[in-house]
Amino acid sequence: MSRLTLTGAGGGGAAAGLTYEGAYINRSGETGASNKTISLKFTEAVPAGDYTAGMTIEVTADNRSSYETLDLSETTQAVRDTYYVQYTLTGTVDTFQGLDGTTGHQVKISATAGSFCGEITDDTTLDNNSTVNLLNLFTHGYDMDEATGAERADAIGSLNFDDVNSVTQQDPVSTATVKSAGFTLSSAMRLTHADNADFDNDNTKYFGWMLWVYLTDVGVTANIVSKQNSGVTGADWNMNYHGSDASYRQFKWGLSRSSAAAEQRNWATRYKPALVNTWYMIAGWFDPTDVGSGSKNSYVNVTQEDEEINFDVGTGAGDGTQEMTIASGDLPTSSTSGIEFGSVNGGGGYLDGRVDAAYWFKGTSGPSNDEISDFFNGGDGKQWPFLPDYT
Repeated sequence: MSRLTLTGAGGGGAAAGLTYEGAYINRSGETGASNKTISLKFTEAVPAGDYTAGMTIEVTADNRSSYETLDLSETTQAVRDTYYVQYTLTGTVDTFQGLDGTTGHQVKISATAGSFCGEITDDTTLDNNSTVNLLNLFTHGYDMDEATGAERADAIGSLNFDDVNSVTQQDPVSTATVKSAGFTLSSAMRLTHADNADFDNDNTKYFGWMLWVYLTDVGVTANIVSKQNSGVTGADWNMNYHGSDASYRQFKWGLSRSSAAAEQRNWATRYKPALVNTWYMIAGWFDPTDVGSGSKNSYVNVTQEDEEINFDVGTGAGDGTQEMTIASGDLPTSSTSGIEFGSVNGGGGYLDGRVDAAYWFKGTSGPSNDEISDFFNGGDGKQWPFLPDYT
């Protein structure tokens, strides 16, 4: 990650003889640095001491219309490389997620005379050119934090999902998210929403999901999220784990085709079998870009902690992005099917497991490799709005 400096003038540091120079998010090469760290730089070596007393750090993501004060008790602090004080977020949404290369984060940093660095006052902007902006990618999002049996709210839009058969509240991917939604196959648990154009196939746009899934049974074919009727009488897309055939277990992202609109036949697949009780991040999407003779592409990317993330497009076995080329005569078409987590519309092919941090995108661009990697967040995941939780 590149340096992020405060553009305003630095304040003095009389109390401890320190001169404040600026700040970084995820400072390149710094031990422990990540999107959940901010480091304050001083000209002189930083002595041991209390780095929270008298310090105030505020962050905004909306052009300074409002700031939120970072609760420094929700951070750990350490001196790094002699001249830096690193604050690491420990809250439930622990990342200084970037905005864009021209806006960046806006940060206020101030300190009283009795603090470790004396009196500093700044109301300035962090140039966050190198941090991926996930805020513009997604159009609907489901944190899956709600209590057992509750409606699951759309964190970005207004398309909430109804609960059927008391989907449970379970443990999350990590402390970077709050809770997850748990599904039990034998109880036919699912989350439902009626047909909506926002979730329809559209062969002129990029569309798809990025989400986390955890399987408690890998021996069944389980629908993670779908827009497909029971009995395959109408379909748009489906993201599932095909586990009923032990020799052919794989994550799949499928789209209906114009020559057989009732079912998915354009499948992008990741062939390596999943492990039980393990979190996987999946990105499945359609690419409307022409790839010769009017054909399009569909992709599925599956990443798992402890495994190398390989974003090379290919059709072989293993991890990474798997591609399916779609001929012009088989472009995706839309149906009137409802959308469901944990089954198909009307029930069937139920999921045994959990879903967390599920976000839908649809527009003029798809996810980049950097966005996929940033959402994966080293196996911790991220949750909307991808900013620290200061409450």
